[in-house]
Amino acid sequence: VIWIVLITLPAFGAIVIQPDLSSSLVILFVMAVMTFVAGLSYRVLVPIISIGLPVTLILYWYVQQPHNLLLQGYQYDRVFAFKNQDSTVKRIVDLNRQQKSSVNAIAEGGLYGKFLKDGARAGSSRAYSSVSIRESDFIWSVISEEFGFLGCLGVLAVMFVIISRCIKISLTSEDNLGALVAGGVAGMLCFQTFVN
Repeated sequence: VIWIVLITLPAFGAIVIQPDLSSSLVILFVMAVMTFVAGLSYRVLVPIISIGLPVTLILYWYVQQPHNLLLQGYQYDRVFAFKNQDSTVKRIVDLNRQQKSSVNAIAEGGLYGKFLKDGARAGSSRAYSSVSIRESDFIWSVISEEFGFLGCLGVLAVMFVIISRCIKISLTSEDNLGALVAGGVAGMLCFQTFVN
């Protein structure tokens, strides 16, 4: 496990200093999944979880404190705004505008979505046009408004098929490299699907 962490740290550190917290968390999750797929013994896994869980809870508490040393200022602002979504303070309202616009876009999609109703010709009248970074972290708001609840179920079904196929390949692969690659891809897709 120590070797795996030492091999992963340079890539993780290079991504963290950019700063890109979400991609660095994906790297950690993929590392954990690939370590599990590699056949990590439960004798090693249980102590890691028993140490890791309290450390994670302490870190979760620590990043919520002002002036913490782990998060950049804008990252702390996002955490603070997320925890205080009902606040009427202008700064917090501005920070939550992206999330609220995304939720509005998801609600606007309804059952079938707007794409089937009026096609792409009314693109400027979409609620997601007020979501500033819709092509990455908030892609779900675009999918939801354009294709509705049924379209979202379709996307989730496709992701389920891809992830389950990767897991099946990982379990039935005859060589370790194939199992690790398929398990890592399944972990990455699963984590990013859940987060987005």
